[in-house]
Amino acid sequence: MRSTWVGLAAVVAAIGIVVGCDKGPTESVAKAGGTVTMNGEPVASARVTFHPVSGSRISHGTTDAMGKFTLSTFGVNDGALIGKHKVTVSKVEGADSTPKVDVEALRKGGVSAMPGYADQMGVGGKKAEQPKQLIPEKYSDKEQSTFEVEVTATGTNDFPIDLK
Repeated sequence: MRSTWVGLAAVVAAIGIVVGCDKGPTESVAKAGGTVTMNGEPVASARVTFHPVSGSRISHGTTDAMGKFTLSTFGVNDGALIGKHKVTVSKVEGADSTPKVDVEALRKGGVSAMPGYADQMGVGGKKAEQPKQLIPEKYSDKEQSTFEVEVTATGTNDFPIDLK
């Protein structure tokens, strides 16, 4: 009986150690987001990425219909790493549309559930289609982008990004 209690205590201690060892993210984040416009108009369904100048994790978000975005790094909408970032913005053709799905074909199974999907993915020896950028490519390239921001622990961290 004593060995059962000792074994049970060892298992409980091991679980406590494993659960207690997860410290989560070690870098500090702050709530951050902003608005993307092009020539003064909101840009919907664009992917915004903050690349830290010194740090390990990028932050990303997607703009809504009004061009607003909230960044995520370690969790949903938790913000961006504190510090300086290069910012990239990209939007590809079809980013604001959902693929058409034939529900009946999907229930039955088979490739026809999403017409054209196999071609898009390059299945069957066909070359996959490359997505078309809908905004100037210089904004989606970290090396070419001229947008730099600094996320602070106490600031509003609301960044307007106007693409021209």
